[in-house]
Amino acid sequence: MKKVGLIAIIALGASSLTIHAQDMAQDSDKGFFIGQDAGAVFQQRGTISQSGTPNESLTYNPGARADIDLGYNYCRSFATEFEGGFMWNSIDKANGMPLSLFDENVNIYSIPILGNFIFRVPTHCGLVPYVGIGGGANVSILEETSAGQRYHDSDVEPAIQGEVGLNYRICPNASLGIGYKFLGAFNQHYFLNQFGLADHATLQGIYIHGVFLNFTWNF
Repeated sequence: MKKVGLIAIIALGASSLTIHAQDMAQDSDKGFFIGQDAGAVFQQRGTISQSGTPNESLTYNPGARADIDLGYNYCRSFATEFEGGFMWNSIDKANGMPLSLFDENVNIYSIPILGNFIFRVPTHCGLVPYVGIGGGANVSILEETSAGQRYHDSDVEPAIQGEVGLNYRICPNASLGIGYKFLGAFNQHYFLNQFGLADHATLQGIYIHGVFLNFTWNF
């Protein structure tokens, strides 16, 4: 009898946890949500072409990115969102030579503005995997300091983004998670009037990987 009673208690507890998880999911089936994420970004090797000079191979330092999302859940599995953020990274080397050797520093500040489609894998527990794809624009600002002089210009180019991640529901309306994003943008074009000379600079190969922590609140 004791074994039968223990089995009944365990079964009842498991049923309660399952029902609780289902209730948590149903509470956030539909409605608006706001999310925030922040993390590190790593830009792939690229090239730069400038007026009257051969193309140079570029490597980048690790950077940082933070985003805010405002979206709507249509059901447990599907949502759309508007995403805006801020990203920073800098050029490390050109043709294998550190820019610091030439007393040069190049920072790139970016504002991704994207619309995303999100698909969440339905589960009966607090862990929720998701994938997403989106597109929009990337506003970039290049700031160069060379020989004590400062130059800057901006550009706006189309961009696409893919993402995957895993969230954990900490309560019916909130979740924490980790995610990965890949952002690709068209070549960035800048006009830098250096030393009185017109210099058109084009950054090619804008492919950026990011790893993030995120928080989402459904309301």
